[in-house]
Amino acid sequence: MLEEEIQERYGELLAQGKLMEAMEQMREAGLIGEGNMLPDNIREIFRNAQNAIWNRRSSDEEQTEKAADELDPDHPLARTIRQQEALRVHMQNKADLYNRSQGYLNETDGIDCPLCRNRGYTEEIRFSGYYCSVLVQCKCMKQRRSWQRIRKSGLEENIRRQTFDSFKVESSWQERIRQRAEQYVQDRSAGWFYIGGAVGCGKTHICTAICGELLKRNMSVRYMCWPSESVRLKRQVNEEEYESGIREYKECDVLYIDDFFKVGRARDAVKPSDADLKLAYQIVNARYLARKRTIVSSEWLVDELMAFDEATASRIYEMSKGYTLQVARDKGKNYRYLDR
Repeated sequence: MLEEEIQERYGELLAQGKLMEAMEQMREAGLIGEGNMLPDNIREIFRNAQNAIWNRRSSDEEQTEKAADELDPDHPLARTIRQQEALRVHMQNKADLYNRSQGYLNETDGIDCPLCRNRGYTEEIRFSGYYCSVLVQCKCMKQRRSWQRIRKSGLEENIRRQTFDSFKVESSWQERIRQRAEQYVQDRSAGWFYIGGAVGCGKTHICTAICGELLKRNMSVRYMCWPSESVRLKRQVNEEEYESGIREYKECDVLYIDDFFKVGRARDAVKPSDADLKLAYQIVNARYLARKRTIVSSEWLVDELMAFDEATASRIYEMSKGYTLQVARDKGKNYRYLDR
């Protein structure tokens, strides 16, 4: 049974109170899914582990009290032990009360975390010459902040609406796009995903669907609309805000660049400028070196990107091998045009 296998392989971690580490190892072993939603039987294992820790603390308190009792009641050390232990017990009881309380963050973002009970933090008592209470941020907050950024970007409704199920499949080329995107989500070793070509063929839809699935797997996703964000960053290139602004795109777990190198409408205005090429290389190269997941949609084919800047394009192509999709330009593939 799954419960017995978990107890046998991860019982020591659970007994030590290393619940998050145990959960990560279970995910890596494929015993539980990627999200924060756990089956009831697995959730019960974690609850039992937490209860065992609380019960053990009660036993430890009794042992400390016994050690103090063995000293002369008037001995300064005995008084110090009792005072320190009384303080620790008081603080630990307050921390346990907080950790047992139910939070409500899930009501706004739909993420249900069994570790912090949707509070976003757990409270710990630490000793560093004196006892102190520390709020420790739960791992789920990374995912919650991703959703907050998605909301601010205006992509939230798209993520709920543009899914793999809602992706229109009427031809073999559309089926190929959806299948490859679904494979990318399931492939833990996957690097990047690139789709370029025809306007209105569903590039943004399929990339948004990928982002939605990765968010469900507890990954932090950052959305970058190239036409607007590149303009903003280029304006700040000589200001302090530039480094912090570009760092977010360099370091996030997953970056989705939408409409890459789209800088105009007229055919003589669409080629990226030197400033565009420099900005793109900074972001792409940083993520290339760090091997961070990157999703890119563009109206340009890979060969056309190569003509603009081989250094940037070759990195994109190398990292998206197996997940590079190119759709020939054809009005017959533009759903916006066909739905008129």
